[in-house]
Amino acid sequence: MIGTQTYITDLIEGRRKGALMKGALFAISGLFEMGVKLRNLAFDRQWIKEKRVAAPVISIGNIIAGGTGKTAFIQRITKDLQKHGKVSILSRGYRSEIEKVGGSLHLIEKSRITPDVCGDEAYLLFKSLPEAVLFVGKDRVLNAERAVYHEADFILLDDGMQYRSLHRDVEIVMLHGDDLYGKGFYLPRGYLRDSPKRLESADAIVVNHIHDLNHFHAVEKEIAKRSDAPVIGVRMVPEKVETSCGEHLLALKDRRVGVFCGLGKPESFFKTVSEMGGTLAEKWILPDHIGPTEEELIHFVDRCTERGCDLIVCSEKDWVKLPPNLKLSLPIGFLKAEMKVVTGKERYEALLSHLQSLLPRSMP
Repeated sequence: MIGTQTYITDLIEGRRKGALMKGALFAISGLFEMGVKLRNLAFDRQWIKEKRVAAPVISIGNIIAGGTGKTAFIQRITKDLQKHGKVSILSRGYRSEIEKVGGSLHLIEKSRITPDVCGDEAYLLFKSLPEAVLFVGKDRVLNAERAVYHEADFILLDDGMQYRSLHRDVEIVMLHGDDLYGKGFYLPRGYLRDSPKRLESADAIVVNHIHDLNHFHAVEKEIAKRSDAPVIGVRMVPEKVETSCGEHLLALKDRRVGVFCGLGKPESFFKTVSEMGGTLAEKWILPDHIGPTEEELIHFVDRCTERGCDLIVCSEKDWVKLPPNLKLSLPIGFLKAEMKVVTGKERYEALLSHLQSLLPRSMP
């Protein structure tokens, strides 16, 4: 399964050739696209009704599979909204045990939980946002009702664009600045999981991995062909590398580093690490949401040692999936980075003000 996923990703990215396989994937993507359009038609025509709950629901989603930075943006906007009210986050728990059994989890401070049980993204949000209330499970209508019961002022619907059973009051769509439309094909030939036409219904569009002002204006011009929603530019800004030895490295100058990650757009992560000044001497790309085994890590560290590396760095999402009690010949750490609004700051502030106006009562 993992090998197949990696092979398909390599085809999409052009790292492998295979005209016959690409043709087969294109045929399958046509069926996927048809299913997406039928589902959207059913909701647009109200053949399937959305469920409303007694709290404002803010959907944070995307039209492509992975790599847009939803988790980081949820961290960013949760911290900003918590100044005005209690935030609940609804996570599907992708590829988790709770998703497989169809249950529902309410993560609380004393929860003895692991990424395998609730999913890597939900676990990371749980650990990084202690004041937020997290509910995990496929039935996010049920979890929205639970959030209301627990007196949520704001409900953030993680990965909510395709989950249309729950009515949302605000639709925020995340895009990747270097690949707005997932190579232009639906899954599995490309990364599209929804129609770019859905951008018409967006209340705000957040574009991650903005390089500079010229890049932002070019992206904004392209998006304007499909939507008149305000566009906000963001990027991940590296802060430090936290190692298993307790070090907090603020820079990697003069260091040779081995890096690995299981993210939708790994090159964006590698670029962020390189901004800290180190030489990326060895790279390892894992399938999205798949953690490494201890044996795989040992082999990777051996390769890094041969390349003269003195440090291993992974993403924070990969860090939470590492096997416990690791014993490696090189120190290992994770990149601590924060999403920053770099262009359209006034639009982001307007979005926050709009969200605050949805509160049913005046908050202090």
